[in-house]
Amino acid sequence: MTAQIIPFKIERQQDGELRISDEELANKLGYEDIRVFRRLIKKHEDNISQLGDVFSKLIAPEGGGRAARVYHLTEQQAVFMVSRSDKPAATMIMIGVSRAFVDMRRKTQREMPLPEFFRLSLINDQVRQWQREYPDGFFIDLHRVLGLTRPAIGNHSNCSHFINRYIYKFLFGELGLTAIRDANPADEEHVRAHKHHQVLKAKHMPVLRQHIEKVATILSCAISLRQFDDLFNRRFPSVNTQIGFMFGEMPVMAGRPLQEARS
Repeated sequence: MTAQIIPFKIERQQDGELRISDEELANKLGYEDIRVFRRLIKKHEDNISQLGDVFSKLIAPEGGGRAARVYHLTEQQAVFMVSRSDKPAATMIMIGVSRAFVDMRRKTQREMPLPEFFRLSLINDQVRQWQREYPDGFFIDLHRVLGLTRPAIGNHSNCSHFINRYIYKFLFGELGLTAIRDANPADEEHVRAHKHHQVLKAKHMPVLRQHIEKVATILSCAISLRQFDDLFNRRFPSVNTQIGFMFGEMPVMAGRPLQEARS
């Protein structure tokens, strides 16, 4: 039997992620007792949590008895657990799982409306606790580059426009930014209850943090927004300077800088 013809049941779960059940994996790997594989998952739960949110729920047997914790794993989590199974078919199953996820994502993108696709791909089911994501000096440099005087409390509203454009729109595109804004709406006074990064899924945070660091470095070198824009386009040239980097939208140069505001 080859990896290409092994069928895998992959479904979208309540958190919006495409996942495969622990039972599906255990059966394909040849476990006679699903509990053995679930104990293995429990043993590595800290490891797979670094690959994305761990999705599990307690399910009671139909005939009664003790409830069992059932896991549904993302592609990365599934491949990791298969590699830890030490089963003879592990390599073949890893290849088959990866191909099945690719096929399901392609099918989902064809059938799902784009706004819904971006919402499910980006937005976490719960707002995460706030933690600092911008390095020391970021907003000091940003106010300097924008030509603004920093308020005694908080930041100038133009800072959010800058961050939306050069961070969120660059990484996730216009549709991605719209999904983030919809998940974190502003009130009548244009104030949002949370920071945008609090509504993102955990799997996007490493890339977001790396990009923030790169933007912070460029800000520290620039003396004006126009120079920042030039340095930004040099740092992310040609097809790499694209709005929607994470989702491969059409390459678009960052273009004209935001209107330089005066303090």
